[in-house]
Amino acid sequence: MGMVLGVGLVFGIVIGVAISLLLGITAVFMTARVSKLRRHVWQTFCLAEIAFLVILFVGVHHYPHETGTPGSNYNILFLYFFFSGLAYTAVPGIATLLAFLTTLLCPKNPSANLEASDTQKYRTVHILLPLLSLFLGVGIVFAFNGLHGLCSGELKVGTSSNYGKEMLLGACRLSGQGKHSESINRYSDAIESGSFKGKELGDIYVRRGWSYNRLGNNACAMADFERAVQLNPEDANAFNGRGWSYVKSERYPEALADFNTAIRLSPRFSTAFNNRGVAFKEMGRRDLALENYRKAIELNNDPLPKANALFNLGWLDYQDNRLESALACHNQGIGILPDDAMGYNDRGVILEDMGQREKARADYSKAIELGNDPEAAAYARLNRGTLYLMDGDYVSANNDFSAVFKDKLPMRERAAALLFISLKDSGKKQGEIDKELTALTQGFVLAEWPASALKLFQSHLSLDEFAASYWHPNPTKRQSQQAQMWFYLGQHLLYLGQDEKARDCFERCLKLDNRDSNEWSIAKTRLAQIKSRDLTSRNGKKLDSVR
Repeated sequence: MGMVLGVGLVFGIVIGVAISLLLGITAVFMTARVSKLRRHVWQTFCLAEIAFLVILFVGVHHYPHETGTPGSNYNILFLYFFFSGLAYTAVPGIATLLAFLTTLLCPKNPSANLEASDTQKYRTVHILLPLLSLFLGVGIVFAFNGLHGLCSGELKVGTSSNYGKEMLLGACRLSGQGKHSESINRYSDAIESGSFKGKELGDIYVRRGWSYNRLGNNACAMADFERAVQLNPEDANAFNGRGWSYVKSERYPEALADFNTAIRLSPRFSTAFNNRGVAFKEMGRRDLALENYRKAIELNNDPLPKANALFNLGWLDYQDNRLESALACHNQGIGILPDDAMGYNDRGVILEDMGQREKARADYSKAIELGNDPEAAAYARLNRGTLYLMDGDYVSANNDFSAVFKDKLPMRERAAALLFISLKDSGKKQGEIDKELTALTQGFVLAEWPASALKLFQSHLSLDEFAASYWHPNPTKRQSQQAQMWFYLGQHLLYLGQDEKARDCFERCLKLDNRDSNEWSIAKTRLAQIKSRDLTSRNGKKLDSVR
């Protein structure tokens, strides 16, 4: 892969040099002609060329290219290498052209009719001065960058023989603290230090891949795991990581193949058994999922996968409405991993279904406060916000749903749809809601399900278009999204005053028994409210008939 990136760099350099030569020769020729008509032309040209060289080089050097280091995303990196080579080598020609344009501002020479001999006398100087100013400008840039790197500690080569190891230790520490963005930077520094090769380098890519995964950046995670597999085809951790990225991409056959390889390479790899169980669950094979979770627990050789397998096993019990067993599994898992944010969130869901709402709220709050898992924090925000919404505490609900955007957490589409409902329930008008949502979602692309629910609420989609938008190729996901679709459709019909149709939609939602979603919980509440209104209305009519 390094050869491919090198080819990109060389192509960029060749094109940049050609551009510089063309622009430079043209600019010097034009400046020589201008010097016959204006005064102080060459002095202005040299000073301007030096200034523009410094400005352009610094600009290119500090331009915020798309982030990536070798192994993160090869397409991005190829373009980065190509355009870096092109930009740096094209700068001298562009600076020379800009210097020529600056000379057009010089005052005119009253005695512009120069003899040919005078012109001939300065021809050598016309060539030497631009070259001298070019070298001087480049020298200033390198001196500036060297001094800046020395002062800021960015010069990595030679500053410390243990630089790479220091960066790696710092990255591991930050990752353990849940500071995944910072850990990624340190892992990248360790990779670029050149201190690690082969298996050691592959292990760093695996670690950085998991940090990317925690931030929801599955594309970069996949690239890192792929690079780790290339560096060490016998590394079970690399195959397990890539398999998990396949799960996140809903490419379950590829995920199973990688988990199988990881288990073949390391037969007691409990993490791979747990993750293979997740893949089977997503494919609708609950029997095989249970088998793998139990195997991960039975191996009992690593507390992390054992706790995760307990959480996953408990979640299957929860989906089957075995709440006591589900709670016991989560209690045991949290006992092993007391700082697992997702464990607290999921236990909160179970407690909420058991009617222990305050304990559930406390678990959601704990998941948020831990701050070491963005995905868990997003679920906890949505779950706690939904609790507040059902309790009529709209201010707290709005704060939780808005925090998903403010903290740049995943699942923003769901947060936007639920925030609309909360704002609507609080009595705000459509115009106010649209204005608030526009301000909050600015800079974010809402494309995943249930983004179409928000479009329905804002009258940007018809009922039929929305009803068709839930479809998903995976049968398990399709059933889940179908249940959510019935809820959002019922909510919209409530806004239109069509209570009977809304009631039918909520009943359809509950019938699909998608109990592990916010929409299912709210649908249950909405249905109870409609039935209560109907009962009140019927009782009122009976009283009228008695009178």
